[in-house]
This record gives sequence, structure tokens and C-alpha cells, in this order.
Amino acid sequence: MTQAEDRRRDEEPRPEENGFEAVLDRDPIGSRLLDLLEGWMALVGASSTAATMAFWDLELSTGWLVGWLTFQLNIAVVRRLMRVVLAGGTHHRLATVALSLKMLVLLGMIWGALRFLPISPVGFLLGFTTVLTGLVIGSVVWAPRQGDRGAEQQRSTHPTPGRDATQKTPRRPAHNQAALASLAQDG
Repeated sequence: MTQAEDRRRDEEPRPEENGFEAVLDRDPIGSRLLDLLEGWMALVGASSTAATMAFWDLELSTGWLVGWLTFQLNIAVVRRLMRVVLAGGTHHRLATVALSLKMLVLLGMIWGALRFLPISPVGFLLGFTTVLTGLVIGSVVWAPRQGDRGAEQQRSTHPTPGRDATQKTPRRPAHNQAALASLAQDG
């Protein structure tokens, strides 16, 4: 192999370096966010299921539990399949088909649970939607921390026009300072 071929081969992007996993390795915020959201969804679902079992009848609380576990399992499967689909590779098409078939399996699970288990459909629906509450809570908890961190990083790398990188307040142009001085004398 010649040196030119070696350089060309080294410069060509490798699929594993540009895949979803590599992107998450370089910038793991997305992965941390998904971990946090999944944790909040599990926490809210488990605590609401425990409260339901303590205060309501068995049929409603069992429906709540089955609904929550169904949706939590759905989120975990979607996350795993999306990693494979976005990463590409040899199993990309198979994962895309699996992602499409997952919806049919989910609908079959819901139908089977409501048809054959002695559970309350209202409890199932409420348990199914508790995961959305966890998603909202996790997003609200995550966003302010990332907003502060992102704003600080932006200030340090891209100073605002009119500001020195070390200044906290913008510099006032000379004509503004003169106008402020004249207002102070008049007042």
C-alpha cells in the first residue's frame, strides 16, 4: 500500500466513529439525559404504584402496575432499538424492522393485558401515563442545570459584543457615559 492510500484510508470516515454510540461518547449529554429521564420515569412510576396499592383496591392498583411496567418496558426497548438504528452497521435494517414491529407487539400486549388480566382499564391507563409525568419532572429538573452550564460555557467561549471576556457587565460607549453624567447633574 502506498502512503497516499494509507492517508486516504485514514481520512475516510469510519462508520463506527460517526455512529450514534461514537457521538454519545464524544458528547454524552444526550445519553445522560436519557438515563436521567428513564430514572425519573421509573421513580415516579414506582412511587405512584406503591401509593395506589396502599390507598385503592387491588383491581385498580394491579392495572396501574401493569400499565406502568408496560410503558417502562416500551421506553427501554425503543431506546435500545434507536441506538442500533442510529448507529447503523450491519444490523441496521433488522433493527429498523424490529422498531416497526415493536408497535404491533406493544398493541398486542395492551390488548392481552386488558382482555385476559383481571385489571381495571382506568388503572392501566393511569399507570401507562405516569411515565409521562416522570418525563416532565425529569425534563424540568434537567433543563435549568443545563441552561446555566450552557450559558456559562457560551460566555466563556463567545463573549458578547460590547463585553470584554473578563467583564461581567457591558462597557458603555463614551456618549452613553456622558449622557448618564448629565442626567446625574440635572437630578
